[in-house]
Amino acid sequence: MHSREIKSRIIKMPKNSMEEICINHLFCLYCNQYMHTIDECLVKKLDEQEHKDKIKRSNIPEKYWNSQDPVKSFLMNNSIKGYKNRIYWDNRQTEL
Repeated sequence: MHSREIKSRIIKMPKNSMEEICINHLFCLYCNQYMHTIDECLVKKLDEQEHKDKIKRSNIPEKYWNSQDPVKSFLMNNSIKGYKNRIYWDNRQTEL
């Protein structure tokens, strides 16, 4: 079966049956490429490694990496200087 035909069939298929067909034809659902499965996908492995490296650079202790922590999500998206500036300008606007 030609790869273009496989791709057109996969697009038309409902989500439930897509995994079954994709596994039979070695189609990766992560990067949408042929000849490997999602377990063998190098793009997924590189993305996961990049995510781990980003967390390591954030100086958050390793025991908190896999837990849902509001402080961690705040620190990953904000800097202390930006937070202090926002508080300063919010207070200044309320005073005026």
